[in-house]
Amino acid sequence: MLHSSLCREHFYLGNLINKVCKQNSRLLTAIFVIIGISGTLYAVRNQLWQLRIPTKAEENKEGVPVYPAGAVSYLKDNKFSGNLMVPFDAGAYVSWKLYPEVKVSMDSRFEVAYPIQAVRENIMFYAAQEGWQKTLTKYKTDAILVPRWRKLDQVMGKNDVWISNGNSPRWTRVYQDDGYSLYLRSDLAKRLPITDMRGKPISAHFP
Repeated sequence: MLHSSLCREHFYLGNLINKVCKQNSRLLTAIFVIIGISGTLYAVRNQLWQLRIPTKAEENKEGVPVYPAGAVSYLKDNKFSGNLMVPFDAGAYVSWKLYPEVKVSMDSRFEVAYPIQAVRENIMFYAAQEGWQKTLTKYKTDAILVPRWRKLDQVMGKNDVWISNGNSPRWTRVYQDDGYSLYLRSDLAKRLPITDMRGKPISAHFP
């Protein structure tokens, strides 16, 4: 009896839906057309077919790789050419976008291209551990790319940094956004505009 009752209810509901659809077919068609057009315009406006990449420091807390898309665009737009100190996990992206004008200090191919000691040195440098300044005097460096969540950004961001030995230059932050800071030797920084993109969207996608 219960099964028969449920069948009658489903039959009645189905007939009611069919009746409503037939009586309002034009209205429903218009609604679906509007929804379809709105969805298409939204997809085109936001280019949903492109793979967007994370660019904010807060996304790093979720274990998501954060890419220096804004800093890379800044260097490209200002036609920067030189040696860029980069963290281990950002070098490949920078090279992909800026090579050969920009040479990176390291990328993720350390097993085949870099000795393990160089990787340790890179990690210690960005952690601003004791002696981090020696890394800048050891290698010819024109600019430094620093993730905002690394201690080095706090150390360098307080003031222009004067490396301990008097032969080293000062470093000036010329660019920053919600994910990365970019420091240049002060003699080079004079040629580039100071840019602050914090709180502003960074448009970035693959490829």
